[in-house]
Amino acid sequence: MSEPIKITPDMTVREVNARYPGCREVFNKHGMGGCGGQFGPPEPIEFFAKAHHISMTELIADLEVAAASGAGAALETEDEKLSGRIYKRFVKAALFFTLTLGTLWGVINLTVIALNRSFQAPNYSAVQSHGHAQTFGWVGLFVMGVAFYTIPKFKGANLRSHKLASATLPLVFVGIIARAVAQPLAANPTYGLIATASSVVELAAICIFSALMLDVVRRSTQAVEFYDKFVCAGLVWFLVVGALNVAAMLYLWRAHDNIVPPAYNLPILHVQVFGFIVNFILGVSLRILPHFMGIRPPLERAANAAFWLYNTGVVLRVLGQPPVVSAVLELGGAALCVHALGVFSRPVESVEIAGVDNSYTRFVRLGYVWFLATGAMVVGGDIYQLLTGSLPPPAYVGAYRHAITVGFISTLMMGVAYRVLPIFNGTELYSAKAMRVSFWLLAIGNIFRVGWQLGTLSGSAIAFAGAGLSGYLELAAMAVFSWNIIKTLCDAPDTFLEDHVVTPRTRVADILDIYPQARLALIEAGFTHMADMPRPPRFVTLGFAAGRHGLDPGEVAEKLNETIHQWCGSTGQFEEVTQNG
Repeated sequence: MSEPIKITPDMTVREVNARYPGCREVFNKHGMGGCGGQFGPPEPIEFFAKAHHISMTELIADLEVAAASGAGAALETEDEKLSGRIYKRFVKAALFFTLTLGTLWGVINLTVIALNRSFQAPNYSAVQSHGHAQTFGWVGLFVMGVAFYTIPKFKGANLRSHKLASATLPLVFVGIIARAVAQPLAANPTYGLIATASSVVELAAICIFSALMLDVVRRSTQAVEFYDKFVCAGLVWFLVVGALNVAAMLYLWRAHDNIVPPAYNLPILHVQVFGFIVNFILGVSLRILPHFMGIRPPLERAANAAFWLYNTGVVLRVLGQPPVVSAVLELGGAALCVHALGVFSRPVESVEIAGVDNSYTRFVRLGYVWFLATGAMVVGGDIYQLLTGSLPPPAYVGAYRHAITVGFISTLMMGVAYRVLPIFNGTELYSAKAMRVSFWLLAIGNIFRVGWQLGTLSGSAIAFAGAGLSGYLELAAMAVFSWNIIKTLCDAPDTFLEDHVVTPRTRVADILDIYPQARLALIEAGFTHMADMPRPPRFVTLGFAAGRHGLDPGEVAEKLNETIHQWCGSTGQFEEVTQNG
């Protein structure tokens, strides 16, 4: 006898969509459509609803009505398809730049510094071009891709134009390549003109990106939330830095020079890093990390105060006002924001999700340690300048720049990417072990870089060698990270999710995602290890597991298909069956 369909909060989005295809339209209505591919992510409904700020009671009621109706699956919308393609292209392009003109070029420059025991050894125009590729290519493209995918979902409004969103990628890509080639040769007017044109192309992409994001916010029917101001400030600073880059390249063209003067370059770097990038990271952190990490909700009043303190400091810094004042404001705002976020507080609830390795939280917490350390180092440098009347040594400035760009920004980006990109793709992270390896490579590399670079102030040959070695550790970290993310994004859910036909190639985890009760059937079939294994690794297929137990994969698949057919009944849709049914 069939019982009324009951949807429970602990059921996964994927499980519900695969069992009851009509439920997909409900997730679309609540702004949860498209996330995780056609069938959604293998995460509990309760977790997903909280992440999207949706009423659990209302969602469950709508899902049960849709499940009982027996409706077929809603077709994947064009918006969902295009959104899924766009973010992947941006992420892959970002990885390309960090492995080439970003981290790799930085390692080459660092090797030259170590061999010559001088930070003036590399061509400084090449150093500036490398920095631009890292901030605009690695960080900028990653931020843009993730923003194109997430902000419309957070705000419940689709992108106005996917074509315009897609067009920004080649604009930024070409701009970065042209800048990298042209700036070192910009003393020649032809190359100076190319460098200027590259900055104009990048500014056009930034304007399109900002217009699309602000349009989503404008059309959203959702209430404005406190974290929105950080994201909007990031957009404003992004526009400012784009305009400043055009002015800098115009200067090189007109002056027949290839190096942006420090008096002009330092404010640009500060706007890039502390204005654009940090504001975006803080906004996203306040939006997703408390829920993902199971910590207390963010403190709204503290976050609001932190926003104004921090951004006032950035504005004063760019305007060249008393440096100690601006640095103290930035540090105070940073510390208050970290307090509001609560990343170092004890979890108030356990967040254990099948297939998710919580090691990503190490990146988050380490990143925020470096964020605070950078603020303190900037204050220290300003005090030095106030007392001596001279700028801090280049080695000191380079150390705190690395602390913020790699210690905070890249570390946070990697941690968040490891957590959210598998969700976007509807798969699990390819390798949790590789994630942990990349963490230690990056953590040790960054400690070496900042520590040994400060040690070079004494002229120590060992310190220069240690700083040089750090670059190779960080490059290895980025290579492992990139490989892991590319493998994850190239993965695709098994056809079992659509046709519910088990074959020896079907992943055991996919079977359990849709039919948790299949665990008992697998144990009875001879998979004795399932009794003590919470979740099989993603690479374990039915054929692989059967072979390890000396079972015939074909026979096991046939028996499991018969059992699933009984669960689904003649309609092909899952039915709750009693023992007497």
